[in-house]
Amino acid sequence: MRALILSLLFVSALGVATHAVGETTGEIASEGQIVARIQTYLRGLGTLRAGFIQIAPGEPLAQGELFLKRPGRLRMDYNLPNPNLIIANGQVLAFFDRELRSRTVVDLADTLAYPLISDINALSDDYRVVRTQVSPDGLSATFISRTQPDQGQVTLLFAAQDDQLILEGWMILDANGQITQITLTQARHGDAMEERLFSIYDVFPGP
Repeated sequence: MRALILSLLFVSALGVATHAVGETTGEIASEGQIVARIQTYLRGLGTLRAGFIQIAPGEPLAQGELFLKRPGRLRMDYNLPNPNLIIANGQVLAFFDRELRSRTVVDLADTLAYPLISDINALSDDYRVVRTQVSPDGLSATFISRTQPDQGQVTLLFAAQDDQLILEGWMILDANGQITQITLTQARHGDAMEERLFSIYDVFPGP
């Protein structure tokens, strides 16, 4: 369970050129420019609701619904027969198995979901860019923790429309070399979201 939590990651299509940070590629050349552009997108994101498709090693393809409310809130509600539910409430990230009625909790800052949903300064303060992927239609950037480099890598994938970024998904390479991919579908921005969606205490009804 813990391995799945810590490998919460994003990607869609990786058929684009890969460049180390510092190479000149159109408008995006430096780590600072990449981070600034992503931060601008995240700063204006507010809420995001989308379907998702997950591909994880040794697991059947999974689908579900994602709710993201910045900063710090995330809910990934898996469709049956997958019993999983992932919730971040701003401080911790909890993994639920609704079939076993079990819960595993870790500090949000110790997961690779942190760069996406944390305070906007986390990308520049706590993470560094190690790789970019650029195409005429978008970009992706791979981040690694400055203080916990053995934690793994998280890659954020964006499309670009009218010079604006749109989050398409993410990919996580965990400490064991396993890759988990999340692709977002039918994303909507700006939906109102109640805090109860991100409560980790009301998942299992009854005694």
